Amino acid sequence: MITCIINGHKAYPISTSSIKVTYANQYVTDDGEYTYDITFPMNILENRVIFKNVSRLEVKKNIAKYDDCKLYCNSQLIMSGVGTILSVNEKEIKLQIVGGKSRIKFNDRMEKHYIDEIQFGTADKPGYDVGKGWSQKFKDRITEIYRLDEDKTKFLGVEGKWCFVPVRDETNDMIANFVGVDKTKQFIGYNAPFISNLAVQPNLMYIFRKVVEYEGYTIKRNDFDCKPWNQLYIASAYKTREIRRALPHWTSYTFIEEFRKLFNASIYFDEVQKTCSVISSSELSSADSIEIEPLDEYSADYDEDGSFSTSATANLEYKMDGSANRGNYESIPKKVFDNFNIVQSVDYFGVLDQFSLTTMGWSEKKKRQTIIEYLRSYYIYVENEDGTKTWQMAGVWSPLIRDSSSDEYVDLSISPAAQVVEDINFRTGLLEDNYYEKRCLLSIPNDKEADSKECDVDDDGYSYTSVQDAIDDESSMDDSEAEEEVMSVFFILPGKVQAFNVPYGRISWVGEKSRWPMFITDYRINSDYTYEGILVTAGNNFSLSLNSVANGAVSLAEFHSKAFHIDNKNCMEVKFKSDDIPDPSKIYIIRNKRFVCEKIEMEVKDDAIEPVYTGYFYMQS
Repeated sequence: MITCIINGHKAYPISTSSIKVTYANQYVTDDGEYTYDITFPMNILENRVIFKNVSRLEVKKNIAKYDDCKLYCNSQLIMSGVGTILSVNEKEIKLQIVGGKSRIKFNDRMEKHYIDEIQFGTADKPGYDVGKGWSQKFKDRITEIYRLDEDKTKFLGVEGKWCFVPVRDETNDMIANFVGVDKTKQFIGYNAPFISNLAVQPNLMYIFRKVVEYEGYTIKRNDFDCKPWNQLYIASAYKTREIRRALPHWTSYTFIEEFRKLFNASIYFDEVQKTCSVISSSELSSADSIEIEPLDEYSADYDEDGSFSTSATANLEYKMDGSANRGNYESIPKKVFDNFNIVQSVDYFGVLDQFSLTTMGWSEKKKRQTIIEYLRSYYIYVENEDGTKTWQMAGVWSPLIRDSSSDEYVDLSISPAAQVVEDINFRTGLLEDNYYEKRCLLSIPNDKEADSKECDVDDDGYSYTSVQDAIDDESSMDDSEAEEEVMSVFFILPGKVQAFNVPYGRISWVGEKSRWPMFITDYRINSDYTYEGILVTAGNNFSLSLNSVANGAVSLAEFHSKAFHIDNKNCMEVKFKSDDIPDPSKIYIIRNKRFVCEKIEMEVKDDAIEPVYTGYFYMQS
């Protein structure tokens, strides 16, 4: 017998109808499990109780949704998810149930909630308040200032929740989270460290967990909540401790989807237990295999452009923010790789001697038209502003090319933050000479703060929009998602500070007490400023590169390049028998060849599950 439990109440589909159910492989497609039309006759009392006589003419027809739907066949659970009414007439109602990953696509709540409007709270102060000081040079531009603990190993913020890393506010031409040291004792105290103009930068994993919890789920498993990925923080120059202000205007759905794409993950939402599991897609390559025998000659469909394209199978490209300090050669386009030669370096010491052995006998033209690869990093021959030419590293954020014949890309909107090395003026006293040392800091536009009006603040410290604001500026009530916004991220290195003006140089009066945090987006960028007397990058060779890096380094590429590879241009449709409902996430052996399953279709009719299933498969390459 076929029954459906809708929000705790039994409903009965037409017994003579056939119900088609699809189970999609969530490792390779963004779909999950779903049914086609399920017909419920309205001459059954139980159905009328649930659907509230919606079939009657005088009843207003809304697109009703039911959050808790379970489909059973002879007491066996077929699937669970959210139900949506597709059509209504006087005699019957047609309902679709969607579950699994596709559940999130049809969750109206996740499409209506914006992460920069969720009350995540306010970050704790990193020290104790002090006066701005009459002699402080920048007093007119300081919004707040705090004395810091002198212990340089302490995390500047709350580890795993938020941090305060110096960032160039490009919009307002100032440094947020400025970390200095008072030399004169006129300001805070002799050689006392301080921080001013706070701009909170939330932890990525922390925000993901909070968004999932806000939507009604708890994290059961997260394969990426470990070092170094739980050391990723979201860059922001918005001068506030209110956490939501550091986030883009994305819906919960967009954020979860961008998180999934970044790590090439599979995200499962259990509608019964209300849990969320984040699983590495590389698990498919080691999944158990099932051997099946086609019932007849299977059919094959060829699609030149590929039958489907996801973050697991397509070319990938970072969508970067509009930072003015982003390097010109951070990315090498696919067309450049296609049209210029790539030569492996033969120099034992590589870039240190500017590839003298590799380029021996090369003409100027050949140097300018060649890309050198050394330890999985790329170098191009660049003419500098002073007229000199050097081999410069390039292409750190180059796209991941899985299909060289395709120019289509999946964009990743969670992307590496820009950084810049500047001469920082550590002058604190009015009568003190200017004193500069080089430091590496984040660099990011801050348009949201620049364009925002003065907001009202409630008793808990949260800003809000008033009726007056809404009338004066209707954009304050705009619920549309900011399509061009990206989320820029970086790794912080806990317990490490930038203390030297020059690598291995003499420690300064600033460096003696400096709390200037050390961060990276890629261990190869600005390596001169990852020193604290000793080389601290050992064990901290992290990278957000989409392409493989040198041995020993940990790169995001491992989640993308080590995943399974399939021929997505050739789809085989196979009918087969099974005593149990097949699992599409398994590897299937069909006549001694390994296949990845996209989806499996089954039918429920005559109060029983049909033993013949239809699978859609792609050969592993």
